Amino acid sequence: MKMSMNATYSLEEEDYEEFKKNGIPITAYLIVLCVVGTVGNTHVFLVYLLKYKASTYKTFTLCLAVVDFLGCTFCIPASLYIIRHRNTVQSLPFCKVYRALMNFTGAYSLLVLDCIAVERYRKVCQATRVQFTIRTTRILCAVNVVLVLVMIVIPGIIIYGINRKTTQDNSLLGYECTVLDHFKSSTLAKIYRGILFILFVLFLIVSIVLYTLVGRKIYVHQIKHSRTVSLSTRMPKSKHTGSESLSTEDGRHPIRHSHEKGMSSDIMTLVTTVHDNHNSDVPGDIRTSNPSAPDVNSNNSETRR
Repeated sequence: MKMSMNATYSLEEEDYEEFKKNGIPITAYLIVLCVVGTVGNTHVFLVYLLKYKASTYKTFTLCLAVVDFLGCTFCIPASLYIIRHRNTVQSLPFCKVYRALMNFTGAYSLLVLDCIAVERYRKVCQATRVQFTIRTTRILCAVNVVLVLVMIVIPGIIIYGINRKTTQDNSLLGYECTVLDHFKSSTLAKIYRGILFILFVLFLIVSIVLYTLVGRKIYVHQIKHSRTVSLSTRMPKSKHTGSESLSTEDGRHPIRHSHEKGMSSDIMTLVTTVHDNHNSDVPGDIRTSNPSAPDVNSNNSETRR
């Protein structure tokens, strides 16, 4: 009994020494992340639940907030406990639940982020096609839960457990929560690790490609909009609006002005023609005489009378 107590105490001492050497920076970072994430995800969940109307983006955001809240309230504190007690974690249920939730929150968050990227891409780059509905979004979130449970969580529960290990400093026999020894070289463990790696890379590539296309579409739209605005500012502005904006310098409509101009030319032509005809009927001596001189014919007629 005394030897086991000494061995346990020695393991605790080694845990503390390892924590002082390597665990303080990561612990401080995780504490900040835990506090900020808990407050932020709680705020997001309440705001979107109470303030926003039902939509596809609201559904995805609520699912993501719940999963991230679970990671901040359980996974990060459990990780802090394991960092502090690196060699003395002996609870098998705690180990399996910890690994299951860690894998679930990480994989599900990436999957929801990819769904949001697809939804954004379809709205921006494929606006004329059929879009996600609220019902489709909820079904998609439920299907993602099932996929993550079947492909990642359940295999993780099987292969993870408590192993015995030898400590680095004092060569004591301690404990660790990792892949069980009889699964480390098995095909199941290799397939599981390969699936995790492929899914992570695939989710990352999908997000990068889709958001790159969305950003490119927005950039091209902004360039076209800026060119349209610059062209509109260069065009001469009229004081009138509507049909009155098309006016000449004297304020008349161009069509009306041209019509009036045509009528004036026709009138001038008619007057000139009448004047020429009248001059051709009068004798040459009278056309050349003074217009103010008295008419000879009229005087003769008056004399005869």
